Amino acid sequence: MPDYFVPLDTLAYTKFHRELSAKSYIINTNLKYIDAHRKELKKKYKTFDDFRDNFVFPKQEIDKMIAEAAKNKVTPKDDEELAAMVAAQRIAERAFDDILQELRAGVTE
Repeated sequence: MPDYFVPLDTLAYTKFHRELSAKSYIINTNLKYIDAHRKELKKKYKTFDDFRDNFVFPKQEIDKMIAEAAKNKVTPKDDEELAAMVAAQRIAERAFDDILQELRAGVTE
């Protein structure tokens, strides 16, 4: 059992989001972006808090990921599903950030 159990409601994710995740489109897009912009990100965001509070993943990168997935017939059923996928990803990122902050606070105390 992990130190912190965080229940995940998978109903919050659309079929499209689950396919993107299962086929590694999301993680690969993130890794490629970080590799391509590592120096720029380190220069722009001096602290983790600054990064967490100010970084916004570029929409053009999400658009490229969706276009790449579409080549392999991984597509949203409509614009609402696509919007829900982006919102769900953002909510998950914020929840992860909050948990990480709690863990960091416990380590420094």
